[in-house]
Amino acid sequence: MNLLFNNLSIKPLVFEKSKPYKLWLALCFCVFILTITACDIKETLAAPSGANLKKALQAEEKKAKERREKISRLIGEEKNISQDLAATEKEMFALNKNLEEAEKKLATLSVAEDDVKKDYQRLLNEQKKIERAMQETLRLLWDLASKEEAVGFKDLPDWHVSEREYSWSKELFSLLNTQKQELVAKAQEIAETLGKRESLAAEAKKQLRLVNIDKNKLLKSQIKFKNKIAELRKEKKTTEAELDDVLDLIKDLNIKIENVAEQGSLENLKDKLNWPVQGKLVKAFNPNASPPVRGVGLSTKDKAEVSAIAYGKVVHEDLLRGFGRVVILMHNGAYYTLYAYLSESKVNVGDEVKRGQTIGRTGYYPDINGPGLYFELRSHQKTINPAQWCK
Repeated sequence: MNLLFNNLSIKPLVFEKSKPYKLWLALCFCVFILTITACDIKETLAAPSGANLKKALQAEEKKAKERREKISRLIGEEKNISQDLAATEKEMFALNKNLEEAEKKLATLSVAEDDVKKDYQRLLNEQKKIERAMQETLRLLWDLASKEEAVGFKDLPDWHVSEREYSWSKELFSLLNTQKQELVAKAQEIAETLGKRESLAAEAKKQLRLVNIDKNKLLKSQIKFKNKIAELRKEKKTTEAELDDVLDLIKDLNIKIENVAEQGSLENLKDKLNWPVQGKLVKAFNPNASPPVRGVGLSTKDKAEVSAIAYGKVVHEDLLRGFGRVVILMHNGAYYTLYAYLSESKVNVGDEVKRGQTIGRTGYYPDINGPGLYFELRSHQKTINPAQWCK
């Protein structure tokens, strides 16, 4: 057991009853290391073939093209319908103006018609008064004429008065008759005017009714266009959401294709890998030192981003006594990388990460009494110098 932990640069554990949680974490890590060592894992990360991924990518790109074409078509349809709607609204504006003018005209005609009716009624009333006066005058004339026929005016007392009354009554009757004829003529003229006014009002009402019919048709067209635009926008929104999903899938497929290209043995990337974090090398690889240093120590800024040096799979992510939070990645070719003293982790066990992906941030590194990262590179559990692999 001591030999195993020496190979891992981990001191033998002292089981303290006061720290059962850290003890449990350490035991879990021991089981994990023993399993790897006993089985001598030579696992190649499971991943779809590049050909299948490219085939899937082509299918999704075809879907994306179809979605874009559909969105373009929907935009064109919406544009055309919007133009029709604008034309309808313009026509509606002109129609409303005509409707307003027709309503004003009808209102004017109605007022004029009412005035003519009042004049006509006034003339009829005057005509009736004149007719009553004529009847009264005619009655008086009849009485005087009857007396003259019976005895003659000269035989009557005050015959000269009776004769004057008779002459005056005849003149009055003639005058009233003339006034009546004038009123009848004027009433007839007003009646004709009233008839014309009524005809004009009827025509105005007819035109107003026709304008309202046209307005209702335009309103129906307007509602139809607006509903169609709403449907197109809803369909466009759905298609855009589908396109976003397809583009996300295309992005994932491109990443997987890129990862497949990187999934060869880490041996092929020797001297081409970037350091997992920007910092200063303060602790060099020295397995022969006492105690041995089987990795490297890097001094960094506080909470600096730590990245995977190559495509890999997270096989460990947890606190480890003496190393703080640790992430271990397994790479093809039975290579492993260990990142220790992290303040936080961005990955979980089972995650596949690509080269350069952030897996955590640096935390307190006790050996340098400040923020930093302890980093190991192993092949078949044998530590190798990261400085010969990273640039």
